[in-house]
Amino acid sequence: MPKNNLPTIFFYSLRLSASAFGGGYVLISLMRRIYTERLGWLTEEEMLDVTALSQTAPGASAVNAAVLTGYKLHGISGAAAAVAGTLLPPLVIMSVLAAFYNTFAEVPFLAGLLTGMQCGVAAVLLHTVLGMTKSALKKPLHAIIFAVFLVLMLVF
Repeated sequence: MPKNNLPTIFFYSLRLSASAFGGGYVLISLMRRIYTERLGWLTEEEMLDVTALSQTAPGASAVNAAVLTGYKLHGISGAAAAVAGTLLPPLVIMSVLAAFYNTFAEVPFLAGLLTGMQCGVAAVLLHTVLGMTKSALKKPLHAIIFAVFLVLMLVF
């Protein structure tokens, strides 16, 4: 298991961010899989806390999650390394896409590829929601609260 030193945190964040097409929710689900299940850097409960906090804080949830995980792993410098690794791939990708947007938009193959990626993102999100729901609803009180809020959301 790799140690959570600064270069390792940066490169794992970079790799996750570069492969997380679909936004912050997809990145958070990949973070859970890698940091919790594969590397054991975070517990399932810590990952649930990171997910909840990153959603409630202002700003992009992926960056918020990177700050929280990096800080948990290596303090302020860990947070900086995780944020740098998380922001670099979308910055490069969006810069390239912006430069060639008109060319990409007119190629039918690329338009179809992007549509297919949307389906993949939906599947990843559903898998993450189901997995995190099982982890979060271990106590009867949590299940009751979840059911009450679910009904309220559906009614209103």
